[in-house]
Amino acid sequence: MLTQMTASTLSERVCTRLEFGTAGLRGLMGAGFSRMNAVVVVQTTQGICAHLLDTFDNDTLKRRGVAVGYDARVNSDHFARAAAAVFASKGIQVFLTSEPCPTPILAAAVSYKQCAAGVMVTASHNPKEYNGYKVYWSNGAQIIPPVDSLCAAAIEQNLDIWERPNTDDIASHPLVSDPLAMVAHQYFDDMVKNLHFRPNRENASTRVRVAYTPLHGVGGPCAEKAIAMFGLPPPVRVPAQAEPDAAFPTVTFPNPEEGADTWSLCFQAAEEAGATLALANDPDADRLAAAEWNATTGKFEPFSGNEIGALLGHWVWTEYAKAHPDVDKSKCALLCSTVSSKFLGAMARAEGLHFEETLTGFKWLGNRARELEEEGMTVLFCFEEAIGFSFNFALTPDKDGVAAAAVFNEMAAALDAERGVTVREHLASLYERYGTFANRQGYVVRDPAANADLFAKLRASYAREVGGVRVSRVRDMGMGLDGTPDECDAGAAGEPSLPWTKGDLMITYYLEGDAEVTLRASGTEPKLKWYLDVQTSGGADADALAAAVQAELLGV
Repeated sequence: MLTQMTASTLSERVCTRLEFGTAGLRGLMGAGFSRMNAVVVVQTTQGICAHLLDTFDNDTLKRRGVAVGYDARVNSDHFARAAAAVFASKGIQVFLTSEPCPTPILAAAVSYKQCAAGVMVTASHNPKEYNGYKVYWSNGAQIIPPVDSLCAAAIEQNLDIWERPNTDDIASHPLVSDPLAMVAHQYFDDMVKNLHFRPNRENASTRVRVAYTPLHGVGGPCAEKAIAMFGLPPPVRVPAQAEPDAAFPTVTFPNPEEGADTWSLCFQAAEEAGATLALANDPDADRLAAAEWNATTGKFEPFSGNEIGALLGHWVWTEYAKAHPDVDKSKCALLCSTVSSKFLGAMARAEGLHFEETLTGFKWLGNRARELEEEGMTVLFCFEEAIGFSFNFALTPDKDGVAAAAVFNEMAAALDAERGVTVREHLASLYERYGTFANRQGYVVRDPAANADLFAKLRASYAREVGGVRVSRVRDMGMGLDGTPDECDAGAAGEPSLPWTKGDLMITYYLEGDAEVTLRASGTEPKLKWYLDVQTSGGADADALAAAVQAELLGV
């Protein structure tokens, strides 16, 4: 193998390390410290273990333990057993799932078992060549600063491989047990108790037929069980995608946000069965995509993540309010990420609810939700535009595509039975009530160096206008600036209210006409992403601004 590598490739493989970043690791599998492999997983786990030993007293850590789960990708089971062996080597109890499971089940295990931490081996929706390692902390949420940087430092200090039990038979180790039966039982019970709003007999008689695909991932059994426990008819299966398959043979990219081919088999199955709704989980089932048949156009039309967030946020609030008519609305919270649609905030203001935005990513949403719960708030719903949805008051502070599938299905059944409307017709009525928000987004595939060069150019002189629309304010999360373009150029702007990190590649431009544009580099993929949100009553043209963002800011 070495003889087939160039010097630069060999250097890249062994002289750099896979960065411990967005809540853990994610990268191509292969040999070398810059790839996902058993050695890198063991070294990473040693660092996390060392930080846990520094954070908790020994007895507490051993009693609370660590939960470890994995998806059905190549090597996921091996990496999970390797991680479990490291924790067990230090006398720490390990709750290791006995089979592949959805990420929401592992996240639930951290909370239900009151673990000190959790590890989920998954690369979510990345291509088949990737794997990853996601870390949860004792509050059940993904890690954020300073825990992530402390873990990263501990990894660097613990690179020599520790003695540990044999990985292959770690499941039989006296410190290792399987949490799946207990966790799944409580997870589904809590889901039904808190998110199932209609009698089973009404759901069973729905006219709404649903097709569902787990996209060759691990979500199928859990999603089907959740739907059944809500009393809803079994969804139409997509046979070619129903079972876990690490090769993802029927899709170019196992991401339900990406392209028509990801949906094609599900749409075909739906049409053949007369289903009007299509649902898809990504391979680790922490996200949900949805589409609905449009009788006018004669085709299925996917909902965006922002549209699903609007629908689920409104549904959960209105149904919760019916069940709790005397609730203090100001103590009920809705959250979304700062690059998501502003619809949820508009609805929260109209309804008298508490609303907050966080930085991008569920690690921020989950941790803020936990903080609000400790302050006495009931966090009803969180979402990010990248089809991530969480029902914190019911389950765990992380995105959950399994629960979202059952809730979306029940919502569609209720809309048809009680009002005789489709989901998209209902969405239009929500826009009429709370305001219409037009969202556009996209990405450019760029390596980190090119992204850094672009942001340096953008920061040399902050844009005064985009597409002829004046920029009234700039927020730069990598420079700690929030003010007018002139103030930012002069270094005289205030600091952002959200936590910022020096060097982060994320800038938001606030435009006249109630429009916002955010540029940010992805933390998990070689992409530069852009997001545009326009409240249409402000008069800005979303399509014209989208074209200007790409031409003027991205240079494409």
